[in-house]
Order: sequence, then structure tokens, then C-alpha cells
Amino acid sequence: ATVTVLDEEDPVAVCKDTTLYLNDLGEAVIVSDQLDGGSSDNCAVQSFLADQNTFNCNDIGVNTVQLTVQDFSLNESMCTSTVSVLDTISPAITCPEALTIPAAFGSCDTALMDLGNAIVNDACGIDSTWNNAPELFTIGSTSVLWTTVDLQGNQSTCNQQIVVVDDQVPAITCPNDTLVSTAFNQCETFVNGLFVEVSDNCGDDGLIVSNSFNANGQDASDTYPIGETIVSFVVQDAANNINQCTFTVQVADEQVPDITCPSDTTLSADLDACSAWFTYDIPVSYTHLR
Repeated sequence: ATVTVLDEEDPVAVCKDTTLYLNDLGEAVIVSDQLDGGSSDNCAVQSFLADQNTFNCNDIGVNTVQLTVQDFSLNESMCTSTVSVLDTISPAITCPEALTIPAAFGSCDTALMDLGNAIVNDACGIDSTWNNAPELFTIGSTSVLWTTVDLQGNQSTCNQQIVVVDDQVPAITCPNDTLVSTAFNQCETFVNGLFVEVSDNCGDDGLIVSNSFNANGQDASDTYPIGETIVSFVVQDAANNINQCTFTVQVADEQVPDITCPSDTTLSADLDACSAWFTYDIPVSYTHLR
């Protein structure tokens, strides 16, 4: 006699919930038996089959997945699992290149309208991108923080350097060319009021001024010799920008020399002559230029 034993008892399907994290491509895969929460069979469980094994950005959130448990006699039972799909990958961001720009004319800062654009990417989509650039960039280096946020609230940042340089020379105005006369009985004279006017787009406090005639900086007032003297002023700002100007001081001798003649003299004619011999000293003269 042949005895056939049949297994007609369905397995007991027990599911468990799980959480999946998308990778940087926005994908995740689950193996069916990962959803098994302790299924059993009177003989043995042969296989587990989930009705969804792959997930992407469209599945972010809570998903209901049906798991089929089958024994070796092909008896089946089913249960459901909750698969939570999360995107925790921060978006990629590349800042615009660093910029070096001059200050606006006559100013120590500048308004930069175009910083460029950050390059951003996220497998599941970008929500927004912004930066904290000020309205005005001052002389020196400013770090601009760029931020991008994806649709799940993950964010990334990068920094862009903006360098503003002062390439403007200071303004300088020399005194007018000056013509003066020597002081009385002197071969020179003191000339007053020889001040240079300077200014700079970044302020006057850091300016260094010198002149070629004396050590008094902005004031070339001094005693000048007869003739023409060319005076140069040089101004340097904190950014080492240099400007210069020149003027002349002409000292003229307009004083006539002094002279003293011999005294008037009355002579008698020489004997038997109609004239007289006269001896006199050479007139005394001098000049203040001696």
C-alpha cells in the first residue's frame, strides 16, 4: 500500500516594519526576507517574496509592502510591512570661483551685482539655494556663505571668497609755482604756505606724505636759496598706491648793490699848468651777495 502524506497547512506569515535610506543616487533595495518578522511553518518555509524590492525618490515616506511566505508544499500566507523610505543625503554644492575686484571709483567699497552661480545637485531634487552676500563689499576679503537645501530639508554649504582691492592713487594738489625776492641783505628767503593737499578714497588717516626739500611732510615751507628750486611731494596710501606732484620756488635777487663814492674835492691847478693831478681811493661798493 502507498501512503501519501500531504502538507496542506499554510505557513504562519509574520512581518516586521523597517526603514530604508536612499543612497546618493536616490535608490534603495530591500531583500524580501528582511521583512520577515518570525514566520513559521509546520514543515519548513521555502521562500519569501515581497511585492516591492526597489525604492527611489518617489517612494520617500511610508510604503505598505506585502510579503508572501511559501512553504515547500507551495502553501502560502501573506502579511504586510511598513517600509519607511528616508532621504538623508545632503545635496552637493560647488561655490562660484573666488573673485578679486576693485573698489568703486572714489569709494572704499563696492556693490557686486553678479557673484556667479553655485552648482548644486541632489538625486531627489533641490528646494532652494541662497547666499548671505552683503549689499556692499569693503576693502579686504569677505567670505560669502552659500547654502542649498533639498526637498527633504537636507542642506549643504560652501564658501566663496570676495577680495576687494584699492587700486586708486590718492589725490594730490601741489602749491602753485612761487616767485619771491630774497630777504633784505640776504641771498635767500623764507617761503611760507607751501602746503600740499591730499585725499584718498579710503580716508586720509593712513596717508604718508613727504617732500624732496625738507622733512616736514605736507609742509615744504622753509628757507630757499636764490634761483630755482624744484620741490616734489609724494603721497602713499595704506594700499601702497602712490601719487606725486611738483612745483617750483623761484627766489630772485632784486636788491641793487651799494656803492660809496669819494668825497667832493677842490684842487688848485699845478704850477704853470692849466690842470691838476688828483689821486683818489677806489669807490667802496658791496653787495649782499658777497
